Amino acid sequence: MKTYENTPYGEEKDIREALSAAVSEEFPSALCRQRTLREMQRIREEKMMEKNRKKNIRTWKVAVLVAACAALFGLSALAAGKIAFSEGHGTLLTELTRYEDVGTYEKKTGLSLLAPKAFSNGYGFRSVNYAEGRDVDGEGNTLHEYMTLKAAYEKEGQADIYISVSPAFSEESVGEKAQESRRIGDCEAYYSANEYLFLPPDGTPTEAEIERQESDPHFYISYGSKEREEKHMSSVLFIKDGAVYDIFCTDEAPDADTLFGMAEEMLLR
Repeated sequence: MKTYENTPYGEEKDIREALSAAVSEEFPSALCRQRTLREMQRIREEKMMEKNRKKNIRTWKVAVLVAACAALFGLSALAAGKIAFSEGHGTLLTELTRYEDVGTYEKKTGLSLLAPKAFSNGYGFRSVNYAEGRDVDGEGNTLHEYMTLKAAYEKEGQADIYISVSPAFSEESVGEKAQESRRIGDCEAYYSANEYLFLPPDGTPTEAEIERQESDPHFYISYGSKEREEKHMSSVLFIKDGAVYDIFCTDEAPDADTLFGMAEEMLLR
């Protein structure tokens, strides 16, 4: 199934028209929305960030149809009054690079980062930022408005690891497609490593890729990129005190022990 994004290559009107043609009675959890938004947006966000970092500003706006949820969680697109897509916006102008300033955005968003200044695996704090988002139904009505807290951690010679925190409106489907889970304190944490194939809007996957998407729950095809590209992403997800935490890397796939270890340090501090 194709997934769509509200990018410069696809207008919001087109997204809503596509939505209206694919209505179902099923209702995906808001957590599905959060996971889909983060996974699809963050992969492409990194290239945008590097491209615009010299200008010291980055803005993003992305919308994901519940068709993306279908790819991730086996759900379907929705009608009016139910989540159709989510969108968010932020800027590098609000990025802070001192760990001492994390509390400023924790207070602003009402969310807690939980993460230390440095992890025992050598990853250290680089920056913290926030974004505003909303859930929208098929008729353009706002269902939820929320804020997301995001921090970046770096280690010399390694890909950056990010921590995203958002309100958890529901705990459904948290670990449905996880490849491994571990109990950490009073929380269940879930690890997954996925591969994404991004294609231009008019791109065509091979028959083998179509067959793989149908048989491999960790391989996804998405449309809307400028050119064909493949990305690997791994993450550990858990819910704590009404918030969903996602520890992830978009440039490579750190092993489960690495990300579980970071989750443990956050939960058992």
